Amino acid sequence: MQDWITSILVAIFVFLGSMHFYWSFGGNWGSDSAIPQLELEGRPAFLPGVFSTFIIGLAFWFTAAWVLGFSQIYPSPIGHRAHRIGLILVGAVFVLRSIGEFRYVGFFKKVKGTKFAYWDSRIYSPLCLLIGFLAFYLSFSY
Repeated sequence: MQDWITSILVAIFVFLGSMHFYWSFGGNWGSDSAIPQLELEGRPAFLPGVFSTFIIGLAFWFTAAWVLGFSQIYPSPIGHRAHRIGLILVGAVFVLRSIGEFRYVGFFKKVKGTKFAYWDSRIYSPLCLLIGFLAFYLSFSY
C-alpha cells in the first residue's frame, strides 16, 4: 500500500512541478484557471512572477524527492525522523490549502463565480485534501 501511495504522491508532485516549469518558461495552457480571480472584474487577484513560479515548480519536485527518500526508494542522507516530520508538514500545508483562506481559495471560499473558483471547488481543493491525507497516512505507515 505504501508503494502505491508513494507513487501517487510522486506522480502528482512531478506533474504539478512540471506545470509550473511550463508556465515559468512562457506556456499559458491552463494558466487562466490556475490563479484566483477577482469576482467582479474577472482579472487575477495577483500575478505571480516567472521566478516565483519557477521556485514553486522546484518545491514540487523537491517534495517528490522527499517522498521518495522517506519511502526509502532511493538512498537519502537525511534521517527517517526528519523525513517523517517533513512529510507531516507537507500534509498539513495541503490540508490547510484545501480549507483555504476563506476568500478566494479552498472549500470555504466566498468568491465562487470565477473560472478559478469553479476548478478550485472541483479539482484543486479536493486534490489538496487528498495529498494531505495521503502524506499523513504515509508518514505514519513506515
